[in-house]
Amino acid sequence: MPHIELNLDPFVKLWTQSNNGFSLPALSAIAHLTGINGMSLTIDGANSKLSERDIEVLFATMGKLRKGAHITPRADMVQLAMDLDIDVVTFFANDIFDTYSDDLKKFIPRLKESGRLVSIKIDASIDQLKKAYKLSADFVEICTKDITSAKTAEDEVMRVEEFSLLTRTAEKNGMGVSASGGINHSNIYTLSSMETIENYIIGEGVLTRAIFVGLDEAIHDLRNAIL
Repeated sequence: MPHIELNLDPFVKLWTQSNNGFSLPALSAIAHLTGINGMSLTIDGANSKLSERDIEVLFATMGKLRKGAHITPRADMVQLAMDLDIDVVTFFANDIFDTYSDDLKKFIPRLKESGRLVSIKIDASIDQLKKAYKLSADFVEICTKDITSAKTAEDEVMRVEEFSLLTRTAEKNGMGVSASGGINHSNIYTLSSMETIENYIIGEGVLTRAIFVGLDEAIHDLRNAIL
């Protein structure tokens, strides 16, 4: 059964802009009860108002859910990820393989030795998938924006076929597949036809719907769509 992972980045952005007492730990605790399988957060330093202590408290409220962190391939970020109670570390960066290949070769074994799973965020590209495989990534997080932003039905069908081939190739080579990028209640039905997607990472799509129907119903509807 595929998993739903709630990405907290849009909620962090809302929290940093809010003056009404909006609580991230409370949100995390509530989300824990909705039937999601995991939560993740970007801790690359962009969220400057979120201290290391804030992050520790936030992860502590997630209980036994799978905890994920998206980080850039830098030594300080890797050390922070190892200091936190995190299950999956996802590396992301522009031109990640061209710029950080040597760093990834050092960081990935170190994280695996510490008991973390390692994922690399990639475009829907067979070349990038091959590079992630050569680096011994446990997972690839493949961007779905080519599908979710398709302008025509024909373009969407073509993108789905390409994406499906990538996910099957990843599975055959022992890598798990996460999907992220513009996923919402309208387009998740298209993606749910691919049984090789293990994990749907959704943030903005949940937040925009939760504003109208509440977090519990927003996640419940997503879960029903992929079952």
